Parts: sequence; C-alpha cells; structure tokens
Amino acid sequence: MKFYVSHIVGYDNIAKIDLIGEMNSSTWPEMEQKLSEQVKQSTQKFFLYDFHKTSFLNSTVIGFFINLMREAEKTRKQILFVDLHPNIAEIFQLVGMEKVVKIFPDTIEAVESITNYK
Repeated sequence: MKFYVSHIVGYDNIAKIDLIGEMNSSTWPEMEQKLSEQVKQSTQKFFLYDFHKTSFLNSTVIGFFINLMREAEKTRKQILFVDLHPNIAEIFQLVGMEKVVKIFPDTIEAVESITNYK
C-alpha cells in the first residue's frame, strides 16, 4: 500500500491523497503513521482521500479514519472521501460511513463543495 499527496491548482487549502493498494494488517501500520502526520503537520484545511485504486480495507482502517476525522475537526480541518472503488463503496455503505464523512463521486464535485462551503 502506498499513497501520493498532490495539491489542487488554485486551491492552496486542499490536499488530495491518492491511496493505492490494499489496506490490510501487513501494510497498514506504517501507512497509519504517515497519513496521520500528513494531516497534523499540513497547513491545508481540506484533505481529499481518493480510494479509486484501493480495493480492500479492514475495520482497523475504518476506525483510523473515524479517529482522524475527529482529530482534524479539533484544528478546523476536514476529511472528505472521493472516487470510491466499488468494493470500498460497498463496505462504507454497510458500516454507514456516509453519516460521518462527506463522500463525493469525484474530485471536481468535492472541490466545488469546498468552494461553496467558504
């Protein structure tokens, strides 16, 4: 599992994190620390996690994102999910993730939502 951080041109307050690979017990511990540090140390206010290249995650990862959202809110930052792989969309639907995080079909809609939010 790996991830890449990019920035949306013209939107300095948005970071896009592309998650690639499976998030399981063998790949997760190292990624958990890096993803957490990204939010804590960044000056961006919005973090778009793109799941289109992630086909599997376990309950530990779901718990991590819920905790990360809580921590982000303390510093007025927001976590958003975009472009879910069908397997991830099904898992998130089963556990009711749409009740705790905003989920968008693509980056464009997420950015439009952020722009309208200001």
